[in-house]
Amino acid sequence: KMNQPSPNKPSPSASRLPIPSASNFDIDVVIPFCKTDAHLVNVAIASILVQVGVSPLVHVVADNCDFPDNLPNKEGIQYYRTDSTLGPGRIANAVVAHHVVTPYLALQDADDISFPTRLIKQLEKLRNGFDQVSAAMIQKGLPGYKGNRHVEEPILKCGGTFGNVPKGRLINSTRAVSIEMFKRINGFCELMCSQDLALDNVTSFLGIPTYCFDEPLATRRLHPDSLTNGPHFTRDKGSGGQEVLRRQRELLNQIRNSPTYNTARSQGCLDKAKPLCQIANIYSKESA
Repeated sequence: KMNQPSPNKPSPSASRLPIPSASNFDIDVVIPFCKTDAHLVNVAIASILVQVGVSPLVHVVADNCDFPDNLPNKEGIQYYRTDSTLGPGRIANAVVAHHVVTPYLALQDADDISFPTRLIKQLEKLRNGFDQVSAAMIQKGLPGYKGNRHVEEPILKCGGTFGNVPKGRLINSTRAVSIEMFKRINGFCELMCSQDLALDNVTSFLGIPTYCFDEPLATRRLHPDSLTNGPHFTRDKGSGGQEVLRRQRELLNQIRNSPTYNTARSQGCLDKAKPLCQIANIYSKESA
């Protein structure tokens, strides 16, 4: 059950942490979740907390939904709740614009699990000339998932062509970026879905130094509401998903015809991001 207090849940005083010091952390990590994947976010958070040789500051964001039971309460985790649905791209923009304390940001989906060495390997690349890194993922179908993505592509690789990404997509849930670069291109665009593919086109056409690990550094947990099966995107004709694809093609043509930072900044919406509401006690409506 959600929102039912128990003795092991965070208290308001314990959750009201001071502003984190940059000297205590190596990289910021954002983990957004919504109603359909909230039951999976605990394991996603746990996979970041056990990273080897890295101290991450984890920003966990409830996207217009409640928090699930038994989330960890410890230094290095910040909890937020949005008042309206923003989607992962605009949440990442808000975290970068207002809440990061380090020079780097890693993205983590609520339904994915990072391997323990993911961040230390990616940080080594980011500290040595690359502005963006990504990695392959193992795809695993959870009970109730009726698709065949994990059968067709048991290891999802980055760098290959995909849909409207002519120069090669990255795997967004294993993406990590330099904050400086992300701000320079004005972050993700306004799309609720496929904002990651639009970002791939921007960074590709601008020649952003990017490193792709061929080895898997995470597991993607496919479930009934995963990806294009989710509530904000469907491939059915006449659905909102068709508008997403149309807008993504429009953005692709813009950056392909004019591969400049001005074009990138006009597509991104980081400069419009507002601060997120930090939650002192995630099992109440009280905010910090």
